Amino acid sequence: MLFKVQYAGNRRYTKLNGASYSTFLRQAKENFDIPDETNVYLMDETGTEVDKNIFSDDLEEKSDIVWTLADASSVEESPVQS
Repeated sequence: MLFKVQYAGNRRYTKLNGASYSTFLRQAKENFDIPDETNVYLMDETGTEVDKNIFSDDLEEKSDIVWTLADASSVEESPVQS
C-alpha cells in the first residue's frame, strides 16, 4: 500500500508493508532519513494526532489522505490554540 506522507515541508509516497503503527512510523522515518531515535507524532489531514490505538481504524477510513510526521519537540513547543 502506498501512502502520502509529509515531513518538514516535503511530501513523499511511503510504501507500507503491513498495517501496524510502528511499521508505518519506521518506514516513513526511513523514507525521510529521520534518525530512529527521533520521536515523532503522526497526524491526519486535520492536524489531529493519530496514536497506535486508532491507527488501523484511521487507515481503513482515510485511505487517501496526506499523513504528517512532526518532530515531538515542535509539537510540544507549539502553543495550544482554541
